[in-house]
Formats: sequence, C-alpha cells, structure tokens
Amino acid sequence: MRYIHLIIIALAAIVAACADKSPSTRVADAVAARQMGDNAECLALCDGLLADSAAFNELTANELCTVAEIYATVGNDPETADAQATRCIHRARTIAPDSVTAFLLECPTDVSVHLYTLINVGASLDMPRDSLLRDDIDFYHDSISE
Repeated sequence: MRYIHLIIIALAAIVAACADKSPSTRVADAVAARQMGDNAECLALCDGLLADSAAFNELTANELCTVAEIYATVGNDPETADAQATRCIHRARTIAPDSVTAFLLECPTDVSVHLYTLINVGASLDMPRDSLLRDDIDFYHDSISE
C-alpha cells in the first residue's frame, strides 16, 4: 500500500512539474530523454501526458504516434505499454488517419508491425459489443469436438 502512495505522489509531482510546459514540449522532452537513454524519465513524461486529459487532447496525431512508439519500444510492462500505445494510436487515427499511416511508414518495421497490431486492437474499441460476438458459433461445443 505504501508503494501505491509513493507512485501517486511521484505522478502528482510529475504532472505538477510538467503543467507549465506545453504538451508538444513534453513530447519533445520525452523523445530527448529516450535518445539520452533515460527510459524512466521518458516514460514518466509520457505517463504524465496521458494522466493529464487536457494535455492529451491537445496532442497532434504525429505527437500521439510518437508517444505510442515510445510505449511500444521503451515500455517496461508490456500490457500497460500496449494499452497506453493503443490509446494514443486510436486517438491519432480519429484525428488524422493519413498522418498515422505516414508516421508508420517511417518507423522501423518491427515497431510499425507492432503498432499496426495495436491499431487493429483499437479498432474494436469503437465496435458495439454485439458485433464482436457471434451467435452462430458455439465456442464450447467447437472446442470439445476438436
């Protein structure tokens, strides 16, 4: 429980420290931290952006793609990193799908393949639940008969 309090305090400090910087500057700072090999600072800056909904909503599609790429390449916890990257890439596609495509064409192949996978995952976020389920398939019965 103590660690949760420390994490909350640390995130609050990061958000407070970054509040006076524009979201674009915060993305540039995250990129600079990654280039210097300071992955912890890089992720802290990105986490601060995603925790601040006003800043997150100000990001351009290209900046969102950059943050998604950071999570895909630097993230320590794959599940959390993929969730954050999916959130960023999904938002970027709602803003400017062509910019996302152009960004992915410039990424290294392994990163772009991973981000394309996350785009497909993110596409299901807008689908109604009923369209994700198929009534004509009995998964339980099919798995027994195999």
